[in-house]
Amino acid sequence: MDRFNNNMLLYRSVSLPELELIYDSGMKAFPARLPQQPIFYPVLELEYARQIASEWNAESGQSAGYVTQFKVDDPYIGQFEKHKVGESQHQEFWIPAEELEEFNRHIIGEIKVMEAHFGNEFQGFVPEKFGLQGKNAVSQFTLLTNSYIYKRMDFYLEIRRNHKAVFLNYPFWQKYDFKNPGLKEKILQAIRDAWLKSSPKIPLPMPVHEDTTPVKPTDSDSLADPDYEDVTPLEQTDSHPLVDPDREDSTLIKQTDSHFSQGLELGLSGKYHEAKDELSKTVEEDPNHVVAHTSLGVAFHRLGEDDRALSCYEAALRIDPTYAEAHYFRANILYSHGNVREAIAGYTIAMGLEPELIEAHQKSVPQDRLTDYPPSPAEMYWIAKPAHRILDLSKSLETNPRQASLFKERAADYYRLRNYVQAIADYSSYLSIQPDDASVLHFRGLAYEQIEQFDRALEDYQRAIVINPQLSDVYINRGVTFGKMGNFRQSIASLTEGIRLAPKNPDGYFNRGTAYLQQGDFERAIDDFSNVIRLSPGDEEAYYWRGISNEEAGRQRDAIADYRQFLAVSQNSQARDEIEQKLSQWNEGKRNSVSSQSVVPDDRQRTNQPPPTKPDQGPDLYDLMVALGERPLNSTWFASGVDCYGEKAEELYAFTDQNKPIEGRDLLQITSGIRQTIEGDFQAFDPGTASPWIFIRAWDGSGFYIETNDPRIKTQLKTYFQMTEEVEGASPPYEGLFITSDQTSK
Repeated sequence: MDRFNNNMLLYRSVSLPELELIYDSGMKAFPARLPQQPIFYPVLELEYARQIASEWNAESGQSAGYVTQFKVDDPYIGQFEKHKVGESQHQEFWIPAEELEEFNRHIIGEIKVMEAHFGNEFQGFVPEKFGLQGKNAVSQFTLLTNSYIYKRMDFYLEIRRNHKAVFLNYPFWQKYDFKNPGLKEKILQAIRDAWLKSSPKIPLPMPVHEDTTPVKPTDSDSLADPDYEDVTPLEQTDSHPLVDPDREDSTLIKQTDSHFSQGLELGLSGKYHEAKDELSKTVEEDPNHVVAHTSLGVAFHRLGEDDRALSCYEAALRIDPTYAEAHYFRANILYSHGNVREAIAGYTIAMGLEPELIEAHQKSVPQDRLTDYPPSPAEMYWIAKPAHRILDLSKSLETNPRQASLFKERAADYYRLRNYVQAIADYSSYLSIQPDDASVLHFRGLAYEQIEQFDRALEDYQRAIVINPQLSDVYINRGVTFGKMGNFRQSIASLTEGIRLAPKNPDGYFNRGTAYLQQGDFERAIDDFSNVIRLSPGDEEAYYWRGISNEEAGRQRDAIADYRQFLAVSQNSQARDEIEQKLSQWNEGKRNSVSSQSVVPDDRQRTNQPPPTKPDQGPDLYDLMVALGERPLNSTWFASGVDCYGEKAEELYAFTDQNKPIEGRDLLQITSGIRQTIEGDFQAFDPGTASPWIFIRAWDGSGFYIETNDPRIKTQLKTYFQMTEEVEGASPPYEGLFITSDQTSK
């Protein structure tokens, strides 16, 4: 027993379902006892709680025992008698079940998880939503690992969305004997970093007592998981103080509706101060009212309180991530404050969910909610074009419902706007008419992969391979999917076949390298990343991950060389800071790793995009070079990842596939025969310089994103092209600009 000031320090071992309910309380209260549990037993010694957790909880029920620590004020706990049960350290208080609610009121601060013990049958907390849905604890860690490597944004979103699963399963992940301990520690550190940003009020369990015997995996050869069981929380009675009753009071419902109606009426008449008050009452009485949260955000925006408006929109999206208007209105604020990149992402999601929003600013104001429809998204042609095409294709399908090509085109636009569910529906409609199209099966598989329905993705990839066994991209993407599922042996086999069919495609080697890395086969990982570098010498990710592999293999000198090369080619300031800090620590003789929250670009699946619909003719790379004058002609250019069409496309591929330098005048001559550049990165270097003066990225045939360190170039382009837009976020001294395809030269 310990004391802090006038508080008594107590302990209690709890099961997984109990800890779930404690977490739901904000780590403030223990759950009500069940009818067959008349006494609540907090104990006075850590060792006693540890014994209960390891010998009782871990060997029964959900095979987990968590040791909690908490403080109770002395005057209150002093009224209860201590009871000795067996040995001297087995001291506990007996709190009647009917007294537990009052006991919780006297807990000082939060209940902390000090350590955890697990049995061999532990499956973990299994969430019901998002990417971790239906997966046991091992599968969840595997998915998070793959998300961190392949789709970093998905990793951070999953931590935020499934925070309860992360909290409850984190102690198990710390103790589980995963195949690759180095990668495991890297992911655990990334989880800790992400948690601090998304849930800073409740710390992750950080056990002070480490059991030296790790939990052994069922299959030591992979991160693949054993079959999981449903985890059913303890049945609750209506008297449970932490659970809302199922039936709401009808008077409260009527009152909520009244506040909402009054708030809308006031807001629609321009009385936003009064509307804000009524809508605030609505969300207080009904926290899950998505439209009320969104309308309240509009009211705050009209009052100039954009920070509070953003909070309202984000609250709505936590309740319903598919509510298109919340994405749209949030993007409006981000765009108005200069955060163009994040605004573009928000608009893209909104239009994918509801393409009609692209024309909303032209229609009458809805009367059932408050709205914010500026014309700015319609002016962003790379977003507006696919949205308008979807609307046009939908009209065509009304009169031609059996025209397969219309479904295929609309699916590609939905995919571009990230509405993967609708893309799948359209690809399925196409396949019902044309069932033997291997490319569309491939594209539908990619869409299934985006929503993490990996089994269905694999089915489509397999069907595509049966129809056309020469499609190398299908083998590569199938290998990526196997990797995300933790089936690394099958992943490597599929990627190996993809490499055999396309030995000059660096993506096959890169993805196989990450699979070897996760298996702990560092030598083969190093070989594959070396092949990526051989095929694409400017690939910064390959240097980064080969550095990681060398570091894990104990080759610090080789790792340092890779990290230095990464610094030489990367322009990502955050990534550079991370590596420079690591190298600085090593120079000081410290071997400890830097924070693992790498910001290296991580979307490696370049083949994972359906081809865009044929774009309208507009300015292309040739026009950009003409607009830039003499400087590009006297520069040396490098290009990668190019997809284009025109009579000189093969001539351009001959340079880009082998990463050969292209003299400026030669590039001008080649681009004169390119009708459209769909995608690709281009960099230009002045003679004798090591840094590019301009970087150009073709953006899905919709325009060009440009970064330059010369303000005169930026001014020159804005003068030459009508439709340009400044884009923030470029690393100084570079400045960003977007030039759309839909325009004419001045």
